[in-house]
Amino acid sequence: MMKLKISTVITSSILTGTLAIASSLSTPAAAENFEHLRQLLSTKECPECELSNAGLRLANLVRANLSSANLSQANLDQANLNSADLSGADLSGAILYRANLSGANLRGANLSGANLTGAYLANADLTGANLGFANLNGAVLANAILNGAFLDNAMLQGAISIPTGTLKPQDYYKLAYADARAGHHRSAIVKYNQALQIDPNFAAAYLGRGVSRLQLGDDEGTMGDWQKAEELFKLQGNGGGAQLSQEFIKAMEERKRAGRRRGGFQNLVQSVVPLLFQFLF
Repeated sequence: MMKLKISTVITSSILTGTLAIASSLSTPAAAENFEHLRQLLSTKECPECELSNAGLRLANLVRANLSSANLSQANLDQANLNSADLSGADLSGAILYRANLSGANLRGANLSGANLTGAYLANADLTGANLGFANLNGAVLANAILNGAFLDNAMLQGAISIPTGTLKPQDYYKLAYADARAGHHRSAIVKYNQALQIDPNFAAAYLGRGVSRLQLGDDEGTMGDWQKAEELFKLQGNGGGAQLSQEFIKAMEERKRAGRRRGGFQNLVQSVVPLLFQFLF
């Protein structure tokens, strides 16, 4: 888990022009960093500023110019960055929990490992931004521009209005897998369908969708998905996937002959569901 070292914590009020500073320092902060903070909070103009580890919780930074600024590990919890210019900024590891980034310019920004849980990113421009390992759980992405954005290993559970064409089949598979593990099988099926719409030959999505269909009592759909998964795994030279599909199909057939007694069959399915995640790698 990321550990955040806050060298300077500042609570500000732009409207009153007051600035209260409370410091908890392991090493003295550079004077120029303090001046950059003063500059940002008084003028909202701070391109290329050194603001790493800065405490800007609840800060009013509407339309602030922070292009190419270093905000790595900064605490921007619930900050208002509506229409701010953060193009090329380093926000790696930053806390942006429930921050308002609507209409913000984040072109080419580094948001790797940032906490954007519940952040409002409607109409934000994230063209070419690095969102690897970022936490976007519950974030609102309506009309956001994500052309060329790097989203590998980003957490997107519960994200709202993800633009069409943004996610890869593997991303939808991860979301579906998380839903299935939580028992939300109808939602999982929707996401498996989205993965298959992009890549109809994504064998693992058929396997996973079959598991969720089974939990919803759709035996016919389950068998069809597992047979398709077996076929594709064989064509793709994936022996492990083909074998797992065969075991599922065999168990399903035995269950049918036994008059739908679930017992051991249900235990088999539950024991191998965690193996589905291996097909992402």
